[in-house]
Amino acid sequence: MENKDFNNNYNNGYNNNGSGENPKTLAIVGFVLSFFIALAGLIVSAIALNKYKQTGYTEGKGFATAGLVISIVSMGISLLVSVCYGAAIMAFLAGEAAGSLAIML
Repeated sequence: MENKDFNNNYNNGYNNNGSGENPKTLAIVGFVLSFFIALAGLIVSAIALNKYKQTGYTEGKGFATAGLVISIVSMGISLLVSVCYGAAIMAFLAGEAAGSLAIML
């Protein structure tokens, strides 16, 4: 009986919900991925937050939240930079076309 109480009260930091998966690991992986591959970081962080919601486990939840926020901000900045570069290229090409047309006339 004493051993059973020990296992129920002191699980050594492991999630004992029967799933065998600790959401803290997913949260840290999502956080790290958010700096290198934003889409993967977004997906893994969202999965980790969902696991936290399902299990009620709270340790490390900040990593999942930070990974989600960093991924979203990173993807937004990437999109903004891409649009700016696209606009600059289009403006350059439009100027080239107008310049070559003026030379022909």
